[in-house]
Amino acid sequence: MTPDELDRAIEFILKNQARFEENQARFDQNQARFDLRMDRLAESQDRAASQLADLASKTDSLISTTTDLVGVSRHLLKTQNELVESHRLITELVVHQSRRLDRLEDQTS
Repeated sequence: MTPDELDRAIEFILKNQARFEENQARFDQNQARFDLRMDRLAESQDRAASQLADLASKTDSLISTTTDLVGVSRHLLKTQNELVESHRLITELVVHQSRRLDRLEDQTS
């Protein structure tokens, strides 16, 4: 190998080494950015999981409250029906007593 060829070979090797080091530096930067993004994504995923668990708990509570309200509504409806029936019976009693009083008044007159 001639000195010129040796110089070109060394220059080629040095250029390739420099490109490799540049590429390695870019790779390291990209890897660092990727790691940072992955950390942020993991944090975001943890927050989302926590929010989902909170939402599930609130949903369970809402279902329980709704079930309780349905029970209360049924009880109120039953009570309302009982009041309607009581009103009907009291009305019948008042009408009956009024007729009886009218008869008694007619008998005494």
